[in-house]
Amino acid sequence: MIAKLREWFPSFSYDQAAAVVLYLRRLIHLGSYFLALVLVYSAVTATPLLNHFPYSVSVLLALILAACDEWYQTRLPHRSGSAADVLLDLIGIFLAVGTIRLFSSIRNKNEKASSN
Repeated sequence: MIAKLREWFPSFSYDQAAAVVLYLRRLIHLGSYFLALVLVYSAVTATPLLNHFPYSVSVLLALILAACDEWYQTRLPHRSGSAADVLLDLIGIFLAVGTIRLFSSIRNKNEKASSN
């Protein structure tokens, strides 16, 4: 990937291209587990058995997914799993929870204002 990036941007040094790749990978971890939490939360809130504690259940399930993904990567010859990646995933998960809570509170305020 570094070679392709340097091909597209010939002015990048190897170190600059490596830094861009590192930050892109981190961003992908954050974004993918942000999305995973949103999807899991949607499923949890639609499941009567699980929707009593939707945030806790969603975070737990998304965290299990992140840990299993990293564990699986340790089994692949061309990949490696790391606890640091699970931490990045957890940050994405918590950002999603915060975003969901923010949008829920805004929606509740708008519904309350429109019912008055």
